[in-house]
Amino acid sequence: MYYELNIFVNDKSCKVFLQNGFYSFSSPLNSTHKHNYTEIHLISNGNATFRVGKEVFTVGDGEMMVIPKGIFHSWNIDSSDTLHSAFQIDLPIDLPHVISADVSVINGFFNEILKYRATNDHTVIAAYIPLICSYLKGSNFEHINNVSDGGILIEMFFSTSYDKDVRLCDLAEILHLSERQTERLIKEHTGHTFKEELAATRISVARYLLQTTNMSLSEVAQYVGYHSYAGFWKAMQKYGSQ
Repeated sequence: MYYELNIFVNDKSCKVFLQNGFYSFSSPLNSTHKHNYTEIHLISNGNATFRVGKEVFTVGDGEMMVIPKGIFHSWNIDSSDTLHSAFQIDLPIDLPHVISADVSVINGFFNEILKYRATNDHTVIAAYIPLICSYLKGSNFEHINNVSDGGILIEMFFSTSYDKDVRLCDLAEILHLSERQTERLIKEHTGHTFKEELAATRISVARYLLQTTNMSLSEVAQYVGYHSYAGFWKAMQKYGSQ
């Protein structure tokens, strides 16, 4: 039994194909194979292991395995209690990946399949497909652009990494620049060198903690990434008034 649906994903009209295995929780045909369309696998109440090309993915309860067309794949279900279903969609996806969905949505979907077995009415099941495919929004990689604003990337780096032992090369890798180019870009956006901006960020957070918490100086020093109180105090004297 096969059905075809027309839906919209990312404002793009797509066809969804519901094959025989769609209405079955068992997965007897799990030999290595490939399709001419992207395939979406749904898992509930357990786990499954997918081998897609040369990669291995573990997919758990309420998760979806997205497999681009033309890639050989196979899977193993961890137990007889695990629920599994799959369908194909003519939406181009570049890379295989796992998407976390709403567990209640996935469970509701499988409950409707159970009802279908008794009523042979697939109308409600079909209504779930656009909802499930809505999780693909943003998963079509041709619609995702990398952040190109160096200033934003620099700010994000220091604001999220100040408590770690980070180095100039770590930020250079994110910016895809040489260390010399990265140092120059930091100077343009912050007025500081890498080491100065790291210290200034740490002390800015330290001042906030000292003003709003009961943490001691040594606790704050450790929190913001200093391994020695002497280094922290030296930075406080230099950047504490900024």
